[in-house]
Amino acid sequence: TDRARREFRAQKIDLIQFRSYGWPFLRVLSKASQLWCRLF
Repeated sequence: TDRARREFRAQKIDLIQFRSYGWPFLRVLSKASQLWCRLF
């Protein structure tokens, strides 16, 4: 059970990292796609 708890904590940390790094990246991607649609 201790190992499962540790793994769960690691997954939680991954989620937090994705939230801090993934969302700005997605925002930039959406802006880039909007610019792309405007250009072409």
